[in-house]
Amino acid sequence: DIPARLSDGEYVMDAETVALLGNGSSKAGAQKLDQMRVNIRKAKGRNLAQGKFSVKARQPEAYLAGGLI
Repeated sequence: DIPARLSDGEYVMDAETVALLGNGSSKAGAQKLDQMRVNIRKAKGRNLAQGKFSVKARQPEAYLAGGLI
């Protein structure tokens, strides 16, 4: 158990789900989630930094699947 203090809008994902993303490996699942965050920030970050919302929104799975699609 790890005590956590989260800000509004943050979330925690259970270890089982993370492991399922990594085909049974929590480490591999965490790497996939980290890469998804990188991919989303690459695609959306510039517009959001300027207070704009990208009209080319994709499903989260598109970013998880291995890059910008």
